[in-house]
Amino acid sequence: MYDLWCLRITCFWMSFFVIVIGMSAQRPERRLRFNPYLQSSAPVLLISTGSLRSATAFHKMDLKLRQSVISLAAQPTHADDYLQHVPLAGLLLLNGLNFAKPVHSIQRQILLGGSSLLLTEIAAQSVKVLTKIERPDYSNKHSFPSGHTAWAFAGAELVWQEFGYRQKWIGIAAYSVAGMTGLLRIYNNRHWTTDVLAGAGIGMLSVKLNYFIEHYISQKKSKNEIHSSNII
Repeated sequence: MYDLWCLRITCFWMSFFVIVIGMSAQRPERRLRFNPYLQSSAPVLLISTGSLRSATAFHKMDLKLRQSVISLAAQPTHADDYLQHVPLAGLLLLNGLNFAKPVHSIQRQILLGGSSLLLTEIAAQSVKVLTKIERPDYSNKHSFPSGHTAWAFAGAELVWQEFGYRQKWIGIAAYSVAGMTGLLRIYNNRHWTTDVLAGAGIGMLSVKLNYFIEHYISQKKSKNEIHSSNII
């Protein structure tokens, strides 16, 4: 049982850091061109993995991990209730301190961030209602996906999009906090591992989708302006 616990935690963190390293390895000029397939690969992988909870192997692993968590017999913590907001608070703080130059203006960030968080919340809550997966602690049937994790990873992705490509450690720090939020949801017996993986993917994908749309519209607008100037 202990070996399984160690294996699952190790796999979770290895996957998490592979995702972060993969994003941080992209050069700034490539990020600004925005490859939608590369950008969406990590969250799609997380959502797909989380959605496999109905598969026998994944369901058994969820149950085994839950037994390991219960065997720890530790006092639950409410830190995850606050930790989920830290990446978003960090984004506001970075803008306020002018520590690093963001990609977009504060007005544009508010628009992109607001629409991304709204999409995250709608997606997470809609899936909860549709799937009706029972929580590990049997408190209700709103387990899948983890809303706390989705919110935390959406905030982390916003930080990454605005500051991560110039100051990689800022993005990595934001994702580390989001990852800890997910782990605490498992530790507190509020979510299955698959809930957390899917929640992380939903949060990331919601932000990436909004930034892709904004990038596409901006590019199209620039091309139209160039075309108009050439005609004149």
